[in-house]
Parts: sequence; structure tokens; C-alpha cells
Amino acid sequence: MTTWACISPQITLIIISPATLLILVFYYMLDKDRIKPYALLDSYNKLKSSDTGSSDDYSNKDPLYLSWAEKFTGACQILPYMITLCTAYITQYITIQAVFTTIAFEDAPFAPRDHFVYYVLLNGVGEFILRSYLSVVAWAKPAFVPRLVIKRTWIFAVILVVVMSFSICASYYRLFQTVWSVLLLCFIIGSLSGLVFANTVCAVPLVVEPKYKEFCLGLVTIGESAGVLVASFIGLAVEPALRKHCTHVVSKTSLCYTRPKTYKWTSSLCSRKG
Repeated sequence: MTTWACISPQITLIIISPATLLILVFYYMLDKDRIKPYALLDSYNKLKSSDTGSSDDYSNKDPLYLSWAEKFTGACQILPYMITLCTAYITQYITIQAVFTTIAFEDAPFAPRDHFVYYVLLNGVGEFILRSYLSVVAWAKPAFVPRLVIKRTWIFAVILVVVMSFSICASYYRLFQTVWSVLLLCFIIGSLSGLVFANTVCAVPLVVEPKYKEFCLGLVTIGESAGVLVASFIGLAVEPALRKHCTHVVSKTSLCYTRPKTYKWTSSLCSRKG
């Protein structure tokens, strides 16, 4: 077990590192014509020509200009999506970064201190796959994307809240019997978070007026950042409480904390017992 626990994190990093090159692949797949200046101007001209009653009002304005009143209107239209996105990332980060960090297993194929690495890995894999599936569909069959977009993203957020609540109870009462159950949940949580993000970004242009699209697409992502920030503060209270309780019910305190003692991969990790 010691040899596996020492070698496997390095092997994992070696396997994952080349995946960063995928950003070049997806940039190649991106339909860049839609984001070029002439395309934006053409879209604006079509919008202006269809709005005959206010053509004079827009004649001297920048095509992407929105007044504060228009920005407020657009923000109100996407507020439910921002709240849903924020809720999804609050639950994801609390569960992965504050709850599962207090759950480790003695019979796992890796040391207790390495559990967190695999939890984050499975969560990231699930989020990557489901966060990018609509991009793959758009590259293969763009016409199918509107049919596949799920506008009721709050459904996934509710499921994530339920999973987080169950995970907190599982940590407190030590309900999980094997590490594979936690790894599966990590993958599911990442997948659900990816679904919320992907469908939110694709649903916003479908529910707002064309002139609000660019502004709303930039604004809605605040929900993700706000969710991570809020989860960070909540996690400061949740993790110590669960960890303290675990030390009273588990004989080996090493099973109550899965983060490594150091924040970088070194040979010193391999010389230590799990």
C-alpha cells in the first residue's frame, strides 16, 4: 500500500498534465466568426433595422452600449440563473473541500492523506465532461444545441443541495463503508455542477433579448465566483466541526483529515507512513 500511495499521485499528475493541451483543441473547434467585430456589428444592424420605431435613438450609439436601466433589466432577467449557479457551486465546494476532507478509509488502496487528491480528481473529471458536452455538440451539430439546452437548471442545484446534506450526515455518522462510494459521489457532484454551468451559459441567450446577450453572458458567471467565495467562508466552520467530531468516534485520527501536510509533491511524501 505504501508504494502505491507514494507513486500514484505522481502518475496521476503525469497523466493529467497533457490534458492542458486540450484548450488548443477546443479553441480550434470554437466558432470564432460569431465573436469577430464585423459579426457583432452585423447582428446589431439587423436588430436596429427590425426596430423601426427607435432607429434614430440608436444612430449615434455604440452597438454594444447599454444604459444603466437596460443593464438592470437584463440583470433581472437572468437573476434566477445567477442564484442557481451560485447555489450549485456553494454546494459543490462545501461538499468536496470541507466535508469529504474529513472522510478517509483505512482499507483504501492509497494512504489517508492522499484521499483528497482522488476526490478532487474525480470531481474535476465529472465537471470537465459535462461542462463541455454542449460545446462538442455545437461543433458537430450546431442546430441540436437549442434542443438539448435545459433551462430549468435549478433542478440540478436542488439535487446538489440534497447530496451535500447527505454527505454532511454521512461524515458526521460515518455512513460510508468504502472509498468507492465517496469517489462516485465526487464524480456525480462534478457532473451536476458542470451541467448547471453549461446549461446556464447556453440558456441565457435564449431567454434574454439579443441586445442584452453579451452583457448577460458576462454577468451570469458572477454566480460561480460568488458561490466559491461563500463556500470558502462556510467551509471554515463546517470542516473543523466535522473533523473534531470525527476524532471522538474514530480510533485513528488520520482517517479524519484527507489533506496532505504539504502543498507540493516531493519525495518526502513517499518516505512517510500514511
